[in-house]
Amino acid sequence: MELQTTRLRLREIEEEDWLVFHALHSDREVIRYIPLDLPTEGESQERVARQIEDARRQPRRYYDFAVVDRTQEVVIGWCQLSWHNDVWNYLKGETDRAELSYVLHRGSWGQGIATEVAQRLLQFAFEEMDTHHIFATCLPTNIASWRVLEKIGMKHDWHLRRYLWIRDGWHDSLLYKISDHTYRQRQLDTNKQDRIQ
Repeated sequence: MELQTTRLRLREIEEEDWLVFHALHSDREVIRYIPLDLPTEGESQERVARQIEDARRQPRRYYDFAVVDRTQEVVIGWCQLSWHNDVWNYLKGETDRAELSYVLHRGSWGQGIATEVAQRLLQFAFEEMDTHHIFATCLPTNIASWRVLEKIGMKHDWHLRRYLWIRDGWHDSLLYKISDHTYRQRQLDTNKQDRIQ
């Protein structure tokens, strides 16, 4: 499976991707807001092997993609849609909801790439997977990330106090969400605006 955008290919994870995954998650600035310790090479290989195995499971609950720059054909990040998360079930007591997440090499920051990735994942989930709600979390201090979520139409729904342990202690987390109804209305509004212009 592969998803495409103007500048990117989101393709299935491959075994050799562990090298990029390892480099990405070994960058302290990249994982600043992520609850991961610096991985060993073995841990990175195991993580990628697990993602490949998850892709074979039926029903499939995890869609992990390598983010590939189409111009240079290099992997610049990773993204995921997952249909299994305890946070949402705990707060809402409901299912049929997916979690969106992404991480990019710092050389790709500030170029709208995260927004492009997140928007394509919304399209895939709502238009191809018939998902009803999507949510994402980020730290309040991760301004760039919650701005991406707001750009794609997600709304701040919960402020989770002392929710994540990230190396130096407990951190709050913001929970954002969007429904299929809101997504489709935004698409109609965008199309209408394009016709007017």
